[in-house]
Amino acid sequence: MPLASRSMKLHGKARDTVTGQRVTVKYNEGGPELVEYAGVVAYAEASRMYVCFDGFPETEGAWVDDGDEWEWRLVETAAVPPPLPVIGAW
Repeated sequence: MPLASRSMKLHGKARDTVTGQRVTVKYNEGGPELVEYAGVVAYAEASRMYVCFDGFPETEGAWVDDGDEWEWRLVETAAVPPPLPVIGAW
């Protein structure tokens, strides 16, 4: 069955929840190891998702499907400092 007619395997996530999620996509660029690119899912269809990569314009993103090597990227929430208090809110 062609990839376009199958639902993409989303590694435990539902399609309606993946927009805005962080991913790492690995590409073979001819070297001895795969090159990793981190990005955000901008759009998801049944058989693929469009990823905008960090540091690149949105137009240079890529469609990722089951033929690609990718994984969800963990977001460390502990690294985000708590918001500053709003002056006068007390």
